[in-house]
Amino acid sequence: MAVLNASKNRLDALAAGLTVPQAVTDWYVDVIGNSVVVEVLRGHTLTQEVRRFISKARDRTGTVRAAEVDSLMRPEYNVAGGAYYSVGGKACSAGFSARGADGSKKFVTAGHCTRPGGMVYGYNGTFLGKTNGSVFGKRGDYGKVDVTSGNWSVKPWVNTWPDVRIVQGFQARPVGASVCRSGWKSGRRCGEIVAKNRTVNYGGVIVEGLTNTTACSSPGDSGGAHMSGGQAQGIHSGGPSSGCGALFQPLNEILNAYNLRLVVG
Repeated sequence: MAVLNASKNRLDALAAGLTVPQAVTDWYVDVIGNSVVVEVLRGHTLTQEVRRFISKARDRTGTVRAAEVDSLMRPEYNVAGGAYYSVGGKACSAGFSARGADGSKKFVTAGHCTRPGGMVYGYNGTFLGKTNGSVFGKRGDYGKVDVTSGNWSVKPWVNTWPDVRIVQGFQARPVGASVCRSGWKSGRRCGEIVAKNRTVNYGGVIVEGLTNTTACSSPGDSGGAHMSGGQAQGIHSGGPSSGCGALFQPLNEILNAYNLRLVVG
């Protein structure tokens, strides 16, 4: 094992100073085979760049053998309510994961966040998808993002930091019910529902049909998830300029508008 681990460490050091071919997926110590295995996408073992890499690896370690595999490696990330995302230079929070009628991956968020349109990047700065819908005005404040990157999965989760809450459904709660809001800027804050069907003036933009709660919020929380127990309630829209309070767009209206199915666990 000491010899094999030393060989693998030398290969790691070699790779740090090279451009590793995309077809080289990984390498590891094969204890049973008594070698360091370099895995290569099937059909690419004999390409010039892979052969050059394998040759240098053997020169450096003396214990390398190549093996073919059927797929490339990729990072995997999860869409969860309250997480940071950016679009058009605007930072907002993800709402709830959803699926289109064809099973495609989506998440819903605030319309004033998706209004710039364009490419969407996740909390880690990697490409996530594209905006595909934005309403900000009389009909409400909601939008939709198509999660087109294969590196991202949509999950029935809402961040509670450091844990997540599982979304079980979207049964609307009445006035007086407890509710908690999740957004990347101020985290998770709880309060109660105080009014429904509220019409709000956002600096000249009149938005109807919002629900008002006593939960605290901050700029950047827009688009985030409002939950009551395991039941999704809506998408964070805004709040007062001082003191605590939050407004959300009821979720059922968004799902109906875009013909979406909420991802539940």
